[in-house]
Amino acid sequence: MADMTPPPIITSRTTPRTSTEESRPSAPPAAPVPASTPSSTVAPSPIQLYTPKPSKSDEEIRSEEICGKIDGLSREFSSNDQIYATIPQVDLKTWEFFHLKHAESMNCKLEYLHPENIIIVTFPSGVHGSFRALLKPVDAFVDALNLKIPQVSQQFTTSTNEDIKLPSQSSITPDFGFGQRIPGFYPRFSILFECAWTQSSAQLRQKAKKCLEDPTVLAVICLFIKGPYTPPPTSPSSLPPDVKLPELGFVPDVIGERTLFAPVKYLGHVWGTISEISLEIYERSQPVAEFDKLMPSEDNLNLLSRQKSVDRALLMLLIKAVRKEKFEAAEAVLKDGPFPSDWVTFYNTLDARLVSMAYSRCAKWMGNHIVGAGKRKCEKEDDKQNINDNEHDEAIDQILERRYKKRANIQ
Repeated sequence: MADMTPPPIITSRTTPRTSTEESRPSAPPAAPVPASTPSSTVAPSPIQLYTPKPSKSDEEIRSEEICGKIDGLSREFSSNDQIYATIPQVDLKTWEFFHLKHAESMNCKLEYLHPENIIIVTFPSGVHGSFRALLKPVDAFVDALNLKIPQVSQQFTTSTNEDIKLPSQSSITPDFGFGQRIPGFYPRFSILFECAWTQSSAQLRQKAKKCLEDPTVLAVICLFIKGPYTPPPTSPSSLPPDVKLPELGFVPDVIGERTLFAPVKYLGHVWGTISEISLEIYERSQPVAEFDKLMPSEDNLNLLSRQKSVDRALLMLLIKAVRKEKFEAAEAVLKDGPFPSDWVTFYNTLDARLVSMAYSRCAKWMGNHIVGAGKRKCEKEDDKQNINDNEHDEAIDQILERRYKKRANIQ
């Protein structure tokens, strides 16, 4: 009979286990061998992962380029009397980034026209700032007006170089503004004033029209002071040894017999001159009011009439900017009303600033030229006399003020 025993089941071996193997005890598992750690072994340094620097945005790159251009203009300004320049093709996003990150560190006035995409850069001069003497009646009027308005939130104010954001996203910084205080906000200006010295008439007119886009702006007054720019002489390349430094010779030679607005001439060169003063008033939906020939001349009788026309126009703007009853109440506080403007003080201040600017230009030019056979520069470090422009401005102002008081009968 055949054997019916089933074959053994094989699981993990390829050959069947013998009886000897089945009786042999299994060996214990081998103990792990500890790794040797000698004391001299240096621990491996951590892996240094490369973290790429974040790339600069287009606005940041363009803003740095604008900073470089303004820095170049600043160096040019150090050897000039005033710089007015434009930087084109600056989109609104770049302007906002630049204004937020860099504008406060710039030693100049910055404005932006949109959608023209132009930055306006201005380094003002003393000549440019002389207009303030002409607007003192407006300051006096505001002081008198506020005495009649007990609520501070309804009082009026004047300001210089206050930023204004226009509906077109343009940013304008007028030289002077008259307006009303708004609690929690910037003042709301209704009358703006701009003065142009080296700025072209067309550029200032463009900015005036831009300001009128703001519905709160009633009028823009533009004062033009023009004088042909005379670049410093290119010769002689050296000066005679007996030429006095400007702080020693300029004041007595230039101011000694000076007449109002005469060209400032020293060492045979004209360092500054004013040839024309005019004023324009821009109002919305109104023709431009023009007042020319405001510079003193032999025709001083007609000059007085033209000055009165300007005063009358400014007076009408103030009446429009405030209610008539408020204006009359403020006018009653003033002895003779807010006007006429002090044209004599304006002319004297303007002429003094012209002389100061001319002195500064002459001193800088002499400092860059050679004196005598020894090839010695005027402002060589071992004999430099520390020219201080502000001190000379004040000294020239005082000298001219004494002289003008003696012969200020120009009206």
